[in-house]
Amino acid sequence: MSEAHCEEGPGGVELCAYRGLLIALAPPSPRELAEELARRGRVDLVASSLDEAPLKARLAEEEVLAEAKGVAEEILSSLARAAGEARGAEAELAYEVAVLALKLAAGEQPRVRLPGDVERIAEGLARAIAEAPALIKGDLAGRIYNEALRDLAKRKGLAAYYTEAPAAHLLARLAASALAGRGLVKVADFACGTGALLAAAYIALSRSALRVELYGVEADPLAADIAEASLRLLGADAKIFKIPLGVEEGGPRLGGLELLRGRPPGLPGELDLIIMNPPFTRATGRGRRLKGRGLFGFVEEGRGDLARAYERLRREVSQAWRGAVAAKAGLFPERIRRIIAGEAPQYLAVGQAGEGALFLYLAHLYLGEGGALAFVLPRAFLSGASWFLARALLASQYDVEYVVVSADPSGYSFSEGSSLSEVLVVAKKGTGRGRAKFVILERKPRASVDAAALAEEIKEARGRASANGAEAAVVEVDRGDLVELADNWGVFAAVPDGALLRVVRGLAKGVVEAGGRALEIPIAKFGEIIEEIGVDRRQFHDMFERAGGETPYPAVLGGGEEVRRRMLAPSPGYIRPKSKRGEGAFRKYSGRVLVPDRIRWDTAHVLAIYSPRPVLSNMFYAVRLRCAGPEAEKALVLWLNSSWGVLTALAHRSETEGAWSQIKMGQWRLMPTLNVCALGSGLRPLAEAFDELAEAEPARLPRQFGGDPVRRAIDEAVVKALGGEPGAWLNELHSRLGALLSRLARRARSTSRASA
Repeated sequence: MSEAHCEEGPGGVELCAYRGLLIALAPPSPRELAEELARRGRVDLVASSLDEAPLKARLAEEEVLAEAKGVAEEILSSLARAAGEARGAEAELAYEVAVLALKLAAGEQPRVRLPGDVERIAEGLARAIAEAPALIKGDLAGRIYNEALRDLAKRKGLAAYYTEAPAAHLLARLAASALAGRGLVKVADFACGTGALLAAAYIALSRSALRVELYGVEADPLAADIAEASLRLLGADAKIFKIPLGVEEGGPRLGGLELLRGRPPGLPGELDLIIMNPPFTRATGRGRRLKGRGLFGFVEEGRGDLARAYERLRREVSQAWRGAVAAKAGLFPERIRRIIAGEAPQYLAVGQAGEGALFLYLAHLYLGEGGALAFVLPRAFLSGASWFLARALLASQYDVEYVVVSADPSGYSFSEGSSLSEVLVVAKKGTGRGRAKFVILERKPRASVDAAALAEEIKEARGRASANGAEAAVVEVDRGDLVELADNWGVFAAVPDGALLRVVRGLAKGVVEAGGRALEIPIAKFGEIIEEIGVDRRQFHDMFERAGGETPYPAVLGGGEEVRRRMLAPSPGYIRPKSKRGEGAFRKYSGRVLVPDRIRWDTAHVLAIYSPRPVLSNMFYAVRLRCAGPEAEKALVLWLNSSWGVLTALAHRSETEGAWSQIKMGQWRLMPTLNVCALGSGLRPLAEAFDELAEAEPARLPRQFGGDPVRRAIDEAVVKALGGEPGAWLNELHSRLGALLSRLARRARSTSRASA
C-alpha cells in the first residue's frame, strides 16, 4: 500500500492508525494490513495474535516503563476476552486497540518502543480483523473517532452521532433499488463524518452500477481525512470537501449548509443519490446543563456571528420551502391547504426541526430528476409540526419508497450512542409510483450482512419480512394517503394494523364502523372546539412555584400512575404565581379538561382526566371548550378515553425515547375528535355515563382490552349515545387495540430493563 508511512503533523499518526484498522470494511490480505501497521514508525500499538503468554514473558524480561506494561496487559486482557466471544469479537478487539493507539498518539499514554517482533504482532492483529466478516456490526471509524474526540461539548455541538453499520447498509440497499439499471451513479453525503453511509452506498450500488462516484462534505478535518482513507481502501472513486463550521477571517462558515450559497468546483450540480444522517441539533443555545452544548456551543469566539448567520439562512430556506409547497397546494385536500395557507403557523416553521430539515431541503436542490434521497432523521419527521413542510414536499414532488422505524426494545435509533427515536426514509424525485412501504422493525438486524438480506426481503414483502433473525412488519400505503395525511405520517407507523388503520381513517371522515353499520358522527379538529389550551411544562415552571398550603391557584401536579388511574382528577395541589404574568396565565388557561403532553402507555389507566374546578398542570394541558359547560367537558373526556379516542391519540403521537410518547399542543389542535359542541341529544347520555364511571378504576391500558368491565362500559356508553348498538363487533376492536398496546408495553419493559 503506497501511503503506509505515518505523516508528521496534526492528525498524521491518528489517520495512519485508522487506515490500518478500517481495512476491516473491505478486508485485504493479512500481509497488507501487517505492512501497514508495521510501517507506522512509532510502535504505539500493542497487540498479539490472541496469545498473550509470550508477550507477557517478554515484558517481564525487558526493562519497560510500568505504565506501558499496564497498558499492554490491559489490551492483552481485552484480546483474551475477545477470543472467547462470538461473532463480532474481532470488531471489538480492533476498536479497543485503535483507541489505545489514539491515546498514545495524543500523549495520554507514554510512547514507548515495546520489545518483540512488531511485524509478527501486527500480522496477528491483521489476521484477526481480515478474517472477520466484511460487514461488521458497528461503524468502526465513527466509534473510534467519537472516542478520540473526547470533548463531549464539541461532539454534541457537531451532533456527531454516527450511523450504525446495519442501518447504513439497510438504508443503502433500499436506496439502491430505486436506482437500478444506471451505468453511472453520483452519490453525495453533505455531512459525511467518517464515511460510513458513503461506504455502504458504494457497496450496495457496485452490485449493479458500472461506475459509482462518491462526494462527501465534512466540517471536521480529521473525520474528512478518515472518510477519504476508508473509501480509498474500498477502491472507491471519492472526493471529500472540507467546509469548516466556525468563524474564519472571511466570516461565519456553516459547514455543509454553505452549499445553499453556492456549489464548490468539482461537485456535480445534479446528483443521483444523496444519502445522509444529518445533524439534528438546533441552534437555540440549549447548553445550560453542559457548557458548550447547542449547535455552536463549542465555538469559543464568534458564536453570536455564527448563530446569526445560521438564523438568516434558516429564514431564507423556510421562505423558499413554503413557496415550493404552496406551488403544489392544489394536490392536497382542503384541510392541508388551510395549513399551507397559514392557518396553523407552527406547521410552516422549520426551526424546531433544526439542521436536519435544512439539509433535507439542500438535498432536494442538488438532486436530479429521478434521483433518490436516503436519510436518517428523527422520528418526529413523521408527525412533528416543524417537519410538515418536509412531508408536504416529499408527498407532492417525490415517490416515497420506504419509511423504516424501529420497534425493537434494544434501540429505537439508528445512530451510535443516541437514544433519540429515528426513522430511515427513501424517496425518489418525481411522481408515478403508487405505494410506499412503511417498515416497522420488531427485531433490528444485528450485523450488516443481516441488514442487506433483510433489505432484499422488504423489497418483495407483503405484510411481513424476515432475514437472519431480523423481523419486520410491512405496511403498504398509497401515495394519495400520504398526500391526504401530510400533517401526520406517523399514523402509518404507529398503527401497523390494517383494520385499525381503517378505523383511524374513518374517524377522520366522521364515520364509526359499528358492527357493519356506519355511524356518522360530528368530527372536528380539536382546535376548532376549544377556546384555549395551555400551559406547557416549561411555561408552567417559568411562571409558577409550588405552594406550601392552599392558595387560589389549584394545580394537578405530576404525571405518575397515581394521577392517571381514573377519569376524575385527584385532589389538586396548590401553586403560587411568580409574577403578574403567572396570575394572568392562570385566569386565561386554567380549565377542567386535562389532556397529556406525555404519556407512558404501559402504566397509564386513562388518557384524559376531568377536574371539578379549573386547574393548571405541569404534565397535562388544561383545556377550555368553546361550548362552556360541564356536560360538554365530561362528554369530551369520556370520548377521549373511549377506544376511538385512545386509538386516535396513538395514531397522532410522537415517539421520543423508548416507552414515552409526546403529543404537543400543535398536534392536539389538529387531532380529529368528537365535536361535543355539535352533538345535540347525544351530549347528556355521554355526560351521565361519565358521572357513573368517573371514579371507576380500569386496568392499565394494555390490560383493559381483554374483558375489563370499565373499558367495556365506556365504549358501550359511547356507541349508544351515538345511535349505535353495542355487540360482539366490539370484541375484535378490543382485541386488535389490546395487541397494539401490549406491544408498546413489552417495549417499555424491555427499555426499562436495558436502562437498569
